[in-house]
Amino acid sequence: MSLASRTRTAALLAALTAGAAGITTWAYGYTTAPRPAAPQAPLRPSVTQGTVLQVVAHPDDDLFFMNPDLSRSISTGVKVTTVYLTAGESDGRNEAHSPHLQDPTRPADHAAYAEARQNGIRAAYAEMATGRRTSAWQRTSIPTTGGGSAEVDVLLARPEVNLVWMQMREARSISGDNPDSLRGLWDGKVPALGSQLASGTPVASPFSYTKEQAVQAIANVFALYKPTTIRTQDPTPGRTRPAGAFLDHQDHMYGARFVQAATERYAASADRPHFSVQNYVSYPNSSLPPPSTRRPPRRNSATSRPTPGATTRTGAAAPPAAATARPRPGPPAPDGTRPSATAAARAPPG
Repeated sequence: MSLASRTRTAALLAALTAGAAGITTWAYGYTTAPRPAAPQAPLRPSVTQGTVLQVVAHPDDDLFFMNPDLSRSISTGVKVTTVYLTAGESDGRNEAHSPHLQDPTRPADHAAYAEARQNGIRAAYAEMATGRRTSAWQRTSIPTTGGGSAEVDVLLARPEVNLVWMQMREARSISGDNPDSLRGLWDGKVPALGSQLASGTPVASPFSYTKEQAVQAIANVFALYKPTTIRTQDPTPGRTRPAGAFLDHQDHMYGARFVQAATERYAASADRPHFSVQNYVSYPNSSLPPPSTRRPPRRNSATSRPTPGATTRTGAAAPPAAATARPRPGPPAPDGTRPSATAAARAPPG
């Protein structure tokens, strides 16, 4: 090749290289050249933004039944909000009784017990999000439907992590027919369900919800956070035979039914992103086979393998130790009885 030909070829390659570099630089925003004006038409939120909203019955249902999906969502930095329908006040006794630890028996204090469970949840989320269980939270009260209020907690170091406490009364029984419960409210056995406020909540006054108000209050939370993924529990876990006892805690299944109704209402709204709904098995996941420790077989790249716990009616693996809050008694036996927990861990201080 002559000198003149080599010179022309080098010049052409230099021009092409400069052009490619200019395109790449503009695409990643490292140029001072003006960009084309963005279209003015309003855009709906994108599913790829990844806004996760979980709704569970009790403080700890998310940790036990929705992990590792929960911890993975937090680790990616997407917006994660968990809504707790009940205060989880149980019998009001935050005591451990086991062969290894015996706390003194104290009078029942439902408000203090609800606060202790909140403390445990805040510590768990802070640990998952920041590695420091003592990371500070901002606790505020917001108005809800029918004159009610909800507590909203924002993790200051990671403000995309929120907790919403609806603080309705829990059933205080796995399957007992207690009218003052989500089940009683859903089935029309009570006209309204009252609140159980935690001792440290910023919510000032007790309140109650009718069935309609409870559904609307949950739907309003959806409208506030505009989730692209809604996670909740299983609304139809079934009953044992022949005893007919619930296979799951009644608050889990009836709470999920309230969420279903609220989701239908949210879906009918215009100002929302596309979203998916995931249901998680709770107590019945004890009958599922454990996760395999063997390496999965090699699959074709076009075949996807679902993440454990990510599909409808799929149980999630156990949470990491740092994220656990309080041991829950096991699932009911076929005769409807339920073994008691060998120990109830005391929730950590706030």
